[in-house]
Amino acid sequence: MIEPPELPELEPLEEPFWKPWRIVYAIIAILIILALLASVLWPLILTLTEPPPPPPPTPILPRV
Repeated sequence: MIEPPELPELEPLEEPFWKPWRIVYAIIAILIILALLASVLWPLILTLTEPPPPPPPTPILPRV
């Protein structure tokens, strides 16, 4: 009769890295980083999206 193979001992499962409190901390950190980037880059965004200045007025030529 064929004997079943011996199973290795099962090691205890490691705790998952992404626990609920780590997820909350990661979301808060991402929001803070986005807020800092927005506050630093906001003047640049405004200057890049600003419309060009109007052309200078053309001088009025006298009639001949």
